[in-house]
Amino acid sequence: MSKARVDVAEVSYQEEERTNQVVPFLLSPADLPAGMRLRAFDLVSVPPTPLVRNALLSGRFYRLADGVMLPVGMQFAVERLP
Repeated sequence: MSKARVDVAEVSYQEEERTNQVVPFLLSPADLPAGMRLRAFDLVSVPPTPLVRNALLSGRFYRLADGVMLPVGMQFAVERLP
């Protein structure tokens, strides 16, 4: 029951395998791809689901031109909406 503004811009990136990459953004662990290994994190209790911040992840990442690392394959992990 909330709104969000989303701005879209094309950016250049490279895919790479990383071990123990710190991702400082808030992430939903349920949205991480199956092959991504979540090793350590700060837990943020935000109903209806907890989020992680400063996650230590191993797997495939997008490295953006500005150096930001984002996990490859994140998705809203809901099989079916009612």
